[in-house]
Amino acid sequence: MTHMTQEDFNAALAPKVRGTINLDKAFASSDLDFFVMMSSLASVLGSAGQINYAAGNSFQDAFAHAMDDQSTHT
Repeated sequence: MTHMTQEDFNAALAPKVRGTINLDKAFASSDLDFFVMMSSLASVLGSAGQINYAAGNSFQDAFAHAMDDQSTHT
């Protein structure tokens, strides 16, 4: 079994997290009909050796739920 370094972990996690947040900020003032993110079943089922990828997808799932909650309460 190999261990994942912090750099390896961040290599897959950071683009999902930072990319999602940056896109949300960039389009925050726009009147968007859709904001599409590509997640994966890895966030639910996991993926052996790819916890960083699963975590990034879980972040996107949680972000989408938070956005949905905001839109239904405004």
